[in-house]
Amino acid sequence: MCQRGNGAGRAAPGLARPAVSNDRRGLFGRQGESERKSAPVAAAPPRAAGANPSARSHAAGSAGAKRSDPGRRRRTTGATVGRPDLGEVLRLVVDRVREFTGASGAAVGLLDGDAVVLRSASGSALAHLGLRVPLEGSLSGAAIREGKALRSDDTTRDPRIDGDLAFKLGARSLLVIPLYHLNRAVGTLTVLSAKARTFGDRDAQTLEVMGQVISASLGNSASNETETRLSRGRTDALTALEESEERFRMALEHAPIGMAVVALDGRWLEVNRAMCQILGRTEESLLATTWEEVTDPDDLPTHQRSVAELLDGHGNVHRVEMRYRHAKGHRVWVNLSAALVRSHSGDPRYFIVQVEDITERRLAQAKLAHQAAHDALTGLPNRTLLLDRLRHALARQVRSGAGVAVMFLDLDRFKVVNDSLGHTAGDELLCRVAERLSAQLRPGDSVSRLGGDEFVVLLEDVESIDDACDVADRLKGALVQPVSVGEASVVVTASIGIAMARHPGADADALLRDADTAMYRAKERGKDCYEVFDSGMRTAAVGRMETERVLRAAVEEGRLRVFYQPTVDLQTGTVNGAEALLRIETPSGSVLGPTDFIAVAEESGLIATIGIGVLEAACRQAVEWRKQLGDKAPARVAVNLSSRQLSHMRIAEAVTRALESSGATADMLALEITETVLMESSPETLAELSALRELGVSLGVDDFGTGYSSLTYLKRFPLDFVKVDRSFVDGLDYDPGCEAIVSAVIGLGRALGLQTVAEGVETAAQLERLRAMGCTGAQGFYFARAIPAAHVSALLRNGVAWPTRPAPIAARL
Repeated sequence: MCQRGNGAGRAAPGLARPAVSNDRRGLFGRQGESERKSAPVAAAPPRAAGANPSARSHAAGSAGAKRSDPGRRRRTTGATVGRPDLGEVLRLVVDRVREFTGASGAAVGLLDGDAVVLRSASGSALAHLGLRVPLEGSLSGAAIREGKALRSDDTTRDPRIDGDLAFKLGARSLLVIPLYHLNRAVGTLTVLSAKARTFGDRDAQTLEVMGQVISASLGNSASNETETRLSRGRTDALTALEESEERFRMALEHAPIGMAVVALDGRWLEVNRAMCQILGRTEESLLATTWEEVTDPDDLPTHQRSVAELLDGHGNVHRVEMRYRHAKGHRVWVNLSAALVRSHSGDPRYFIVQVEDITERRLAQAKLAHQAAHDALTGLPNRTLLLDRLRHALARQVRSGAGVAVMFLDLDRFKVVNDSLGHTAGDELLCRVAERLSAQLRPGDSVSRLGGDEFVVLLEDVESIDDACDVADRLKGALVQPVSVGEASVVVTASIGIAMARHPGADADALLRDADTAMYRAKERGKDCYEVFDSGMRTAAVGRMETERVLRAAVEEGRLRVFYQPTVDLQTGTVNGAEALLRIETPSGSVLGPTDFIAVAEESGLIATIGIGVLEAACRQAVEWRKQLGDKAPARVAVNLSSRQLSHMRIAEAVTRALESSGATADMLALEITETVLMESSPETLAELSALRELGVSLGVDDFGTGYSSLTYLKRFPLDFVKVDRSFVDGLDYDPGCEAIVSAVIGLGRALGLQTVAEGVETAAQLERLRAMGCTGAQGFYFARAIPAAHVSALLRNGVAWPTRPAPIAARL
């Protein structure tokens, strides 16, 4: 509870001075005993803060005695000067109510039989003084019957209201409270709006406070009866007003929102309990300050200007969301409404202030705003905030000419961490990466997380691309240090793309896209490096988009073709298999090979759909060859699997379905994977490959020797063969180093019990060298290019065998 202090001027006689600008009761225009003895109303001085402490103590201590002493009441009911009549009180109240609520009109209606008669009005309601509003078919009647405040957001749709009457009053929205005296209804206080709106709880509270005063002033019946009673003598009139003032004091004290009367010089004159609680102060301490002293310094200048505008005649009400300083030092957000009360001559008298504590709402809004602009996991800015900052940086570049650079980072092999250690460990790693990146940047730079394992660094005031490269080196150095994730130690690297706005007026989205493009180039180079964007990358990116368009169209229009390249058993000279290779037939009749579109297919996600199609086609063709050629059919058909197929689909289930739907047996199918799959394999990938091996499908490694896999991977995975990459076979004719590598791979395969197949054989000399080294199989243009299935059938029907020095198979077709 707010403790009542011994504020200045709290003695009983002074408390009843409505004409004095610093008195709470002055809201209703009543003059007190001191005015009757001294100066006219307009000359009455404001109550001074810091009055005699002993006088304040005496006044506070005798307040209860004053109200219970009839002799004292008689001493304060002598002749008064300029006491306002009831009509003046009502006019002041309806004016203030309309200002506080922002309504277009306000009115007081008094009961007269079966109707409420409008006796005082303000604004648009002024034109309807004297109007009888029937209790039936009106919100006034409903409020009196139900004994509570009622509102109507749209009178045209409200069954409680007579639409014609509402139209006549120009009331689209209404708020009505019943007026009572001695537990008897005497009338209503109403505010109305010509436009549809919702009157809120604060509006209802305002009417309740003012209604308490009006109810006591009106008495037990309608206006005529009350005025008759008041005319019987000053004693009864002043008694009613004292009761009115007491009701107002109680309403003010117990209002759920902060309420106060503030002097023109900023001193708090009257405050209620809620105001004290909002500011964390006692009443005594608050009355010894000014509103400037409790206003947050950041909001003070704006608030001072608004108050000055009110005093200069620019409006009567000031509404704002602002901050106060709590007694404990923290900020309190409030929704403040300050109404300037003027005398009948128009001179400013004091402010009536209503304050609602909205700190929790503002904190919730701030939290939501932060969440909308930041990554929930790392707390870094997200894409929305990044683009906003980037646009502002580019705008500053136009003015200052300082360079702006963007760095797009993608963690290498992050999926392996997720798959092997779990997503919790992956999240922890992302948080550690965010911390390390942030620690390497200048105060003016920032790092954001776009999602997944992608981060973007924004650099401002960059003089040259070399500065950005220096930052990239620093980031790479910070990331390469081992990170403890749970019980594991992880080394993480990143591929980085750098794009720089070299000229003012660059587009934020385009700059970010260019950095992304450069990052993909860094991935292609082998990862753990950075690339600087150039115009050639943009051309390549446009080309990839066109390739994707062509690829999607080919899938939709059925223009994908599966060709087959035979493989030869170097011991028997016969064709023992065929590799399925995808081609795209363009509308013009030309054919695109895998190197033209496979990378785009993997990047776009189309590889899964395409891969299933190739797998099913290969299985059907293997069965068809067995039916057509019998023993002359290829022993098995090989299909390439990408890392994306293994990581994003249940490949063992897909293979099982393909075998079952085609009628093929598992020994008729071979699957080829790359060294990248070996290196980036997870427990799930190993489980899939083991399941394939259990089916009886042969497994091999394609392009062996081009990656960086450890020899332990060859022992770890259930493999049947390795294929020597064509780049090493091509060097057999001129490069001793290539011959050494080929010889080593063949020897390794022999030691591990694996077959070896040489790719890209094009000359007889290469073939002889491979035979001499002990290579078990070969394929290449020397034998045949990739050809349609029908051509392979024709080739095999001839029963070709490879003698010691044969003519190439392709020449015999």
